[in-house]
Amino acid sequence: MWGLLLQCNLAGRAQQVCSALSVEQCLDYEVVKTAVLRAYELVPEAYRQRYRRLTKTVNQTYTEFAREKKNLFEKWCGAGKISSLEQLQELILLEDFKNCVPESVVVHLNDQKVMTLSEAAVIADEFVLTHKNVFPVNRMFHNQPPVTESGVRDRFLGSKLERGHKTVSNRVGDKRVCFYCLDPGHKIVDCKAWKQKMGTKTKSVAFIHSAAAVENSMPSHISGYEPFMLRGTVSLSPDSPAYPVSILRDTGACQSLILDSVLPFSSESYTGTSILVRGVELGCVKVPLHGVCLSSELASGPVKIGVRSELPVNGVDLILGNDLAGSKVFSSPIMIEKPDLFSRVNLSTSFSTVFPDCAVTRAQARKFSDVIDLSDSFIAPSFEPAE
Repeated sequence: MWGLLLQCNLAGRAQQVCSALSVEQCLDYEVVKTAVLRAYELVPEAYRQRYRRLTKTVNQTYTEFAREKKNLFEKWCGAGKISSLEQLQELILLEDFKNCVPESVVVHLNDQKVMTLSEAAVIADEFVLTHKNVFPVNRMFHNQPPVTESGVRDRFLGSKLERGHKTVSNRVGDKRVCFYCLDPGHKIVDCKAWKQKMGTKTKSVAFIHSAAAVENSMPSHISGYEPFMLRGTVSLSPDSPAYPVSILRDTGACQSLILDSVLPFSSESYTGTSILVRGVELGCVKVPLHGVCLSSELASGPVKIGVRSELPVNGVDLILGNDLAGSKVFSSPIMIEKPDLFSRVNLSTSFSTVFPDCAVTRAQARKFSDVIDLSDSFIAPSFEPAE
C-alpha cells in the first residue's frame, strides 16, 4: 500500500526506477525505497570529496555548517558500508595513506576498490614494481645508490629538499673535463680561470632619452586678453570674506565659470542644479552651479555661477559670460566734476602710434617766422587756478 502511495509523488529518475520494477516489487515499500536511494547514491569517493571540500559560507551559521558536515560524513560512511569502529578506522587510515602516495597509485587503488590499509599497501607495492621500468635509468648514473621509497614519493610530491639532493648526486658522476684548466666537473664556458684570463666585459649601461612631458594647457601669459581683463572680488555670502579674482569678459560665453580653487565650495553653496556646457571640441560637460557674491565693474550681486576645476586660459580665475554681464563689454566711463586741465601727461610717449616723431627744418622755421606766439597773451591767465 505504501509503495503505491509513494509512486504517485515520484518524478524524474525515481519515477524511472519505479517503472522498471515488477508489480510485486512495486507493492513492497522497502524494495521501492532501496531502489530509489540507490539511484541517487554516489560512490564513496564523491561523498569523501564533498566532505573534505565543504566550507562555511557567509550566510550560514556554525550550527548549520556542523549539521551539514555531519550529514556528509554519514553519507560517506554509508556509501562505504561502515558499520563498526574497525571499519571506520580502516576508512580514515586508508584516506591518509592515499594522501601520502603518488597520484597514479591513488588512481590504481580507487580502480581496485580497496577497503583496508593492508590491502592498499600490497596493491601499491605491486603497482610500483610493475611500472618501475616506465622511467628508464640513465646508464651514466648506473653506479648511484638505489632510490628509496621516500625518494619516489618526494619525486611525485615535488619536494625541494630531495630535488636539491638529487642535483648534488648527479654531479658526483659528472665526467666532463675542462679543455683549459683540465679540471673535471665543468666545461670551459664555466671555467673561472678562463674567464679571469679573457676578462669578462661588462655590458655598458644604456640610457633612454626621456622626453619632457607636454602639458595640455594654454600659455600662462594673457597678453592677448588684456583689453577684456578686469579685477573683482567673490565670496560665498555677504558676511564671508571676499577673495580677489582675475576676470575675463567673454562675449562668446553664455555661462559664467569660476575655478573651484578660488572659494571653499561645499554642499551648502551648491544650488542643486547643473548646466551642460559645450565648447569648440563639440563635447558637452555637466557643470554644477553654486551661489556666490560677485563684485566687479560689469556685474555685481548674488549670482549663480558654474564651478570648474580648470579654465581654458591660465591666469584667469573667472570667465564672465553674457548671463551676468549681458551686453556690457567695457565698463562705463567715470566722469568727474572738476577735471585737472594742467596735468602734465606726455601724450606722445603714452600714445606713440598716434603722435609720430617730427623734426622742424630751417626752411620751415623761416616760413613760420611770421607766426605770432599767443601763449603769453591775455588768454593764458584766464586758465590759471584761483588761489
